[in-house]
Amino acid sequence: REASRKTASDVVENAEPGSHRVEGAALASRIHTQLGAHAVFASPHESVACTRWIMGSRSMDAWRLRPKLQLHSPVKRCGKTTLLGAIRGFARGRLTTSSVSAAALFRVIDAWEPTLLIDEADLCLRDRPDLNGILNAGDTRSAARVIRALGDDGPERAAAADGDMAARRDAEEPATA
Repeated sequence: REASRKTASDVVENAEPGSHRVEGAALASRIHTQLGAHAVFASPHESVACTRWIMGSRSMDAWRLRPKLQLHSPVKRCGKTTLLGAIRGFARGRLTTSSVSAAALFRVIDAWEPTLLIDEADLCLRDRPDLNGILNAGDTRSAARVIRALGDDGPERAAAADGDMAARRDAEEPATA
């Protein structure tokens, strides 16, 4: 099936907000507790940063800057994917992937503006300047633009590339996104 025929609900997971009022500080505390139940952080600042990023993913449209969350550690098999899964449970409009083409990423970001969660980012992004160009397009809405031709005869299309993103990678690999 073509991406243009799919709806956001076919690709992007999004929990509907509840009808009751939520106190932000209490919600942040619950998220922080849940992250701590799934991962061991080297510093309390790391768990606070993850909690704030999750809370921010729910209100990113109000922000001028969109921070990217990098999950890494000095060793393999230490819980980065588990932490990414825990973050996935809370993030807005989430789309998890461990492999994607630049064309597919362009179309998905343009159509659905998901919170992109990339597992195995070190492998997915290695030697992929086209993909890195989209992901590194900028952290501000005004700078986060990419242009692509749609088909051989155009037309060209500019799309925003300023969506929320968390990437899991092994520390020995160079940072890309």
